[in-house]
Amino acid sequence: MTRFEDNLPWKKFIHQWSSAQENDSSAELNRALSLYEALEYSYNVNWMKETDYLSPSCFMYLVERLLLLTSCRKGLMFATKSSLIEWLNYQDENSLANLSLTPGINMTNVHKFIARILQELINNQNGTINWIRKSNIDVKNYLPLFVLRLIVSLCLLHLSTRKYLEPLCTLLGKSHITSQLPLEFCDVLKKGRKVMDLKVIAQALKVIDNPLVIVKLGNSSSKVVCPDAVVVDLMVCRQKELILQMLFPDRVDNVDGESAASDSTSKESLSCGSVSTDMYTNFDLVWDSLEDLISTIEKADFNRESPDSNTMKA
Repeated sequence: MTRFEDNLPWKKFIHQWSSAQENDSSAELNRALSLYEALEYSYNVNWMKETDYLSPSCFMYLVERLLLLTSCRKGLMFATKSSLIEWLNYQDENSLANLSLTPGINMTNVHKFIARILQELINNQNGTINWIRKSNIDVKNYLPLFVLRLIVSLCLLHLSTRKYLEPLCTLLGKSHITSQLPLEFCDVLKKGRKVMDLKVIAQALKVIDNPLVIVKLGNSSSKVVCPDAVVVDLMVCRQKELILQMLFPDRVDNVDGESAASDSTSKESLSCGSVSTDMYTNFDLVWDSLEDLISTIEKADFNRESPDSNTMKA
């Protein structure tokens, strides 16, 4: 932790996620807020232009986790199959039974921040391409996956807030963006752009083999009817093995065999059609990148104070 002494947002984030043992709703929200503060701080020092930085995969992993933790609407949590599995790996039976994720504070600023960075990364294609290239990732193969990941995240944000229909429609009207997306996925969203509701987004995610998962939390009385989504009711299904069986009905044969379920999960989560190993990075890799990120932040702070600096805030 001494490496983070002068970077309070990341110090708080590391402490919240590495030392906290609680997995109840309050702990999850505290982790989400510390992650928001750290990501906002990093993004505002324009670290994407620096030599050492967080890779696109690691950055989006953190953004997707933040989105999932703040996406509760009327007792429902919205996620893709892949992002839910990543989150589920860190839950236990007690945390699932007690989970509500109904924030006692307003998450508007968090959602605005997520929307802002998603739109900026999509619209600033040259900057995004340079970032990918500097991360030693093949641009031609990775850019379409990354743009898809950004659009999917914006769809999930819209589901949880009902506030981002206009930005979504604007992006879907730009050919340089839609040309990077799977044709069928794009067609579904374009046809449903006037409403962009639960059924439209669920259908779009289904065609890329990364279906929408709607989690009914312990405090939810909402009724959900959506044939193209997987609905998980935590009042009924509180064991991870049972949830995995719902997510992988053809892969998980023994709900009592945690190792078998975990093995099926890891293989499936890395082979879901458009969902590749490059898109969904293991959290261990994120930790490996944090020290480089802190170095970048420190250099960016120094450059902003220097009269010869060309570094600008994002």
